[in-house]
Amino acid sequence: IFQQLTVESPTAASSV
Repeated sequence: IFQQLTVESPTAASSV
């Protein structure tokens, strides 16, 4: 799930 979220919004991944 995290990986998919990263693809949609890199900013979210950066926050994590």
